[in-house]
Amino acid sequence: MRGDGPAWLAEWRRLVLEAADFACEPMALAESADWRLRDGQIRHRTGRFFSVVGVEDSSGRSFPLIHQPEVGTLGFLVAGPPGRTRWLTQMKIEPGNVGAAQLAPTLQATQSNLDRVHRGWSPVPADRFPGSAPALADGLWSEQGSRFLGKRNRNVTVAADPPQADTPLHRWVESPDLREALGSDFAVNTDARSVIATAPWRLVGGVEPFTGGLRRSYLHHEAGALRRAAAAVESLPSAELRRVPLEALAEAVLDPGTPTPLLHPHFDVVHRMVRATTREVTTWDQPLAKGTGRGRIELRLAACPDGVLRAELAIDRDPGLIWGAELTASAVTPAGSAVSPWSPGRTLARVLVSDEGGRFDHEVSEVRIIETDGPLDEDAPLLTLGDLERLVRRPMATTNELRTAVAVLLSLA
Repeated sequence: MRGDGPAWLAEWRRLVLEAADFACEPMALAESADWRLRDGQIRHRTGRFFSVVGVEDSSGRSFPLIHQPEVGTLGFLVAGPPGRTRWLTQMKIEPGNVGAAQLAPTLQATQSNLDRVHRGWSPVPADRFPGSAPALADGLWSEQGSRFLGKRNRNVTVAADPPQADTPLHRWVESPDLREALGSDFAVNTDARSVIATAPWRLVGGVEPFTGGLRRSYLHHEAGALRRAAAAVESLPSAELRRVPLEALAEAVLDPGTPTPLLHPHFDVVHRMVRATTREVTTWDQPLAKGTGRGRIELRLAACPDGVLRAELAIDRDPGLIWGAELTASAVTPAGSAVSPWSPGRTLARVLVSDEGGRFDHEVSEVRIIETDGPLDEDAPLLTLGDLERLVRRPMATTNELRTAVAVLLSLA
């Protein structure tokens, strides 16, 4: 783990925050002109962006989720050969980011942002990601099913020709520097990690990424491995959820007159007033979900009898997943849940990450890549790294948590 991060990134973050005159302060929901508690949900006056809604599952358990039916666009422009690829990154400020500003995709925008519902300027460079653009990767992927209700984003990676020039907020970063950032605490935001994981891995680590046992695993493919992994989740039904007013949630405490308008064991909701003069609008206010404690994401690489490392996966059935189930990392513990011990073995990478800072208030997870001799779950899907890339690049097959773990794995490429 490189906790302090590269010096170039720290300096860039400092310059952006200084230029933005960034500030984030608590604000009562009742004082907001744009957000309100209405019709049993916390929503924007336009009905756009997102809402915090209540749901109840078939067992009678009720809890809040973030409802954002719009498909966001997360896009990277890239240029150059594999291994020395340059990525046009953005230093993006979000109120819930640890460190306030983190490396983001070239474009990170909701449809409401692209439609300029906020009456600010259009995200830059939105015109480089049209719906029909020839792309190196393009598809829909989920966000956290424990926090979002059926949320999807479009992850797209496009070759830039000619390359766009650097700006104060956008900078070309070569793959070696990107790998260093991926291995550093709170350096790369969750949206960038997701797009990087679903892009061709050769762009990050070269035609044959990794070294030693990781490379042997990457070059190894097994017939039927992906089919068997997909079959493990395809027959599982979606969770049956019904919408209920926030007021009807068991254990909910609602008070719009405070900066914490919702208290609930699943997650709280806080409200914040934000200033950042480099954003599409210079001041705004919004709600954020806030969990407690630190989450964990563990990806185990099993040393199998044939000498080939395989990633041990698990099946995630979080209620907000649109298709009911997806493949995830070996062990995932959301913030606020009970924590089990880390698996024994050799830790190859350990990184602290914060979740999407535009929706979550400083929610932190620790990610570990662990090489282990076992014991393994005999029913768990096992994939070589070569097959893991094929899986992660398949739309709507993997969780955000697994893609986060893969991004940390790619720091070793």
